[in-house]
Amino acid sequence: MLLIVTAKTGKKEERIIPLEKGLFEVWTKKQPIENKANNDIISQLSKYFKIPKSLIKLSKGETSKKKVFEISDL
Repeated sequence: MLLIVTAKTGKKEERIIPLEKGLFEVWTKKQPIENKANNDIISQLSKYFKIPKSLIKLSKGETSKKKVFEISDL
């Protein structure tokens, strides 16, 4: 499954906002330095979908606000 995520970094709270099927806005307190924001987004998605972090992979947009994550099947 592919997820398109718009990352909002440096927020005061963490939240996942589903916009449409497969399209999300994710707020993170982390800054986009040394992959901290990307790692936090993966953690949040893991909790949201109740799956291990190891099943979530960032496939596009490592340095962009628009990111594509791939979730592997169990």
